[in-house]
Amino acid sequence: MVATGRRCIINLLNLFLFHKQRPGTMSQ
Repeated sequence: MVATGRRCIINLLNLFLFHKQRPGTMSQ
């Protein structure tokens, strides 16, 4: 339901932040 959607968004946000913090680590 809504909780699942929220968790998905948070997961995506975390991934984006991690990618921004370490650029080049997961460039491929």
